[in-house]
Amino acid sequence: MTPSMVRGMWLMALAIFVLSSMDVLAKILIENQVHTVTILAIRSVIITAVLLGTLGFQKKLSKLRTKRLGAHILRGMVGLTAVGGFFSSLKYLPLADATVVFFTGTLFIAVASVLVLKERFGMHRWLAIVAGYVGVAIAINPSFEEFSIGYLLALVGSLSYAVLFISGKIMAKTESTTSLVFYFNAGLGIVALCALPFVWQPLEFTLWVLIFGVAMLALVGHLAITQAFSSREASVLAPIEYTSLLWAIVFDYMLWSHSPNSHILWGGAVVVVSGLYFLHREQQNSVATAIQATK
Repeated sequence: MTPSMVRGMWLMALAIFVLSSMDVLAKILIENQVHTVTILAIRSVIITAVLLGTLGFQKKLSKLRTKRLGAHILRGMVGLTAVGGFFSSLKYLPLADATVVFFTGTLFIAVASVLVLKERFGMHRWLAIVAGYVGVAIAINPSFEEFSIGYLLALVGSLSYAVLFISGKIMAKTESTTSLVFYFNAGLGIVALCALPFVWQPLEFTLWVLIFGVAMLALVGHLAITQAFSSREASVLAPIEYTSLLWAIVFDYMLWSHSPNSHILWGGAVVVVSGLYFLHREQQNSVATAIQATK
């Protein structure tokens, strides 16, 4: 495994922790009756302004040049359903439950990596990802005894995020990490700002601070995750997303005193073990390849 590959995996792990922390702030905002569109609109404006200011100061605005503006705009529109769907689900579900539903897009990412990205896909990758999906099914099973619209919102967010995942991997071949993050947030911001007048309500100072925190965490997370995509195969990075379930369980317990039921714990354990097995096999394969290369 090359240093670049290892770096990609660590960047993905960091991104998941940062974005999980962002979800906490988003849930607090939504519980304080702040509309999802309001969060996304202000968040996108802040991120776009920070990126423009930083690049302008560094005299690197040329990084934003692109020949794929239409594709960037489409990603921004998809982002509204991806991020908006998940944030909206937090009004009805604990973090852990919403996160588990969100994992339903992981199998789609794996399949799309083969069909769209033409990535090589061996048996061990399939076994690890399918096992992770089984873990998700175990974790979510009791939650569907009483249907909540939160599950549907999280599912919509999950499938939309899978589209973002694959499109980001494709566009990373010709677009810089900075341009991907900038145009995604700019496109998302334009769509959200158009809808903002219909949901706007005055915000207290504390809520503004929380939204600023959401924006900063989103910026760091997106930069890390986009950079990770450009240095490692999407199907390899996908299992690392499972660690967000662990963070969700921890945050649920620490902040909302919500203890996960046995199904969440058992399902989460299967998810984590499958991810670790996946990474272990990847490392073994890389070592074997390196040895063969020296012969």
